[in-house]
Amino acid sequence: MPQRPSIQLPILIIQHAPHEHAAALRRALESQGIPSLVCQIWNDEKLPEVSQINGLVSLGGPMGANDELDYPWITEEIRLMRRVFASGIPIAGICLGGQMLARALGGKVSINPHPEIGWFQVKVTEDGAQDPLMSAAGLLPKFYQWHYDTFFPPKDAVLLAESAICPRQAFRLGNLAYGFQFHPEADRQLVDEWMQIEGTDEEILLARIAHHQSCVQTPSEHLENAKEGEVSSLSFVAAISQLFQKEEYFRVDSAFHFLCDGFRERATLVVLKFYGSHGEISPIAGRVERIVEIPKGEFLFLRETSGLMWPVRLDHIHSIEKLKPERKA
Repeated sequence: MPQRPSIQLPILIIQHAPHEHAAALRRALESQGIPSLVCQIWNDEKLPEVSQINGLVSLGGPMGANDELDYPWITEEIRLMRRVFASGIPIAGICLGGQMLARALGGKVSINPHPEIGWFQVKVTEDGAQDPLMSAAGLLPKFYQWHYDTFFPPKDAVLLAESAICPRQAFRLGNLAYGFQFHPEADRQLVDEWMQIEGTDEEILLARIAHHQSCVQTPSEHLENAKEGEVSSLSFVAAISQLFQKEEYFRVDSAFHFLCDGFRERATLVVLKFYGSHGEISPIAGRVERIVEIPKGEFLFLRETSGLMWPVRLDHIHSIEKLKPERKA
């Protein structure tokens, strides 16, 4: 096995509610040897110093980005965002996190005329089509949304995506700060988790009564549309993970695979071991779902029997012959 490099500082993932976790995005980081540190700020966990992290991901949450009187940690997180940006460290804000990032960098947040709750098509702008991250989503991707407010990007920010209901869906300031109104981390499993939270059906029903039903999907539509929508999400989280890729060395060993076409054949059974600066993790077994090309390379999407999907860069995979099961004479 190659000699491992020195320990890499983690990507800080700020979680604002128990059910709002990084889902597919964290798996995309982990499968590339990018360590992460979760701070459950809603549970009074302390934020680390900028010198202790290599990047920042701020997730969504049920509170508003302007609610610092009720949630004092919003002020603390916005201060950290400003320090991270000033230090030239990559930062990505998702939904509530994107709104706080807009505030931190000089923009503002206000109520959107209508909410977006469900899977909705987003239009990538001309600038977005040239962006190394946003371009990975294609021109008309579908992303999961759950928001009542919206951000107004800071001055000099580049608008990357828009939609009919919410004209400001994604922005970039500089080269390393991204804000997203949608949830790129959402996959089928996360959506299913959210649908099972007590009170979800009632919130959706009230939103459909108060607003046009075209902007609020039913619980069954959330789950049905996830099959198509998660393709955009998984492609995009693979691209987002590249924002935090600091080291060239990383290796994925294939314990064994079947079919002579190897990894490119759909439904191929694969067992992978991941090695990186954080050490070896448990092997992942599953079947190849699809191969997706993004600006920085190709990704294999491996679906476990549990249903979880793992994005893995193809150029990180090395087939190790000695690990293949020996044939009996």
